[in-house]
Amino acid sequence: MVDGNWYCASMPQTLIDASKRYRQGEDADDKNRSLTKSQRAARARARARLEQWQSDVAARTPYLFSRKELPDAKGRTPWMCPAAGNSPTVSCPRKPTNLASGKVPLTIIKRPVEGPAKVCDDKTSTTFPAEAGGKFAQGYQYGSKAWREMYGQGRNSVESFNAYLKDGGTHALEDGSRHRLRGSVKQYFLATMAVVAANLDKIIDFAAQKAEDGDDHEAGTEAPRAKQRKPRRSSALQRVIHQRGRARRNPVRT
Repeated sequence: MVDGNWYCASMPQTLIDASKRYRQGEDADDKNRSLTKSQRAARARARARLEQWQSDVAARTPYLFSRKELPDAKGRTPWMCPAAGNSPTVSCPRKPTNLASGKVPLTIIKRPVEGPAKVCDDKTSTTFPAEAGGKFAQGYQYGSKAWREMYGQGRNSVESFNAYLKDGGTHALEDGSRHRLRGSVKQYFLATMAVVAANLDKIIDFAAQKAEDGDDHEAGTEAPRAKQRKPRRSSALQRVIHQRGRARRNPVRT
């Protein structure tokens, strides 16, 4: 297992260490005090390092095991060697392929695993137990485009909500003076209430934003024909309440 995915054990070491090299380079830049502020902002080396890491992750793909079936009742999952099946992605001396020579370009395994190995000796697939990789397994290939599209947006949403929750201008969860009670149970209860309140505020603001954009037809207000830049000094809820007050004073003629 490399970065949460199952790969052929013969995958080159340079690809195995791709994420390790990337993180070490990032840490070295962060700890390098000789870099100026503008150099840190530009981080040209960081962009090149990121591109190299993504290239290495793409080069891992041929060595990736493929799921043959869904897990059974006990969580056991059959996985197929990349050199097995009707659509292999690598060519391995230990598992000859039935494809005609030259028909499909395959990555060649130059140093196959030596000695007995169940994943190499089984013709079709090998069943992995539920506990194998259960803590670190990834549903998508780590670092791939599909992985970035799936987890990038989710992580941004989580980090944004955490910042909103800790902000002193909202619920100030990070400020210890706002929840002065002794005991972990009381602290847990107050933190839970803060999260619930933050969720309610988000829902109310979302509903107000929909109403402001004209999706609330019962409000008695007309939707703007073109979206305008909203003032940052007022919230969507404040603007909707103000607009509804104007609608009551001056109802729309039909």
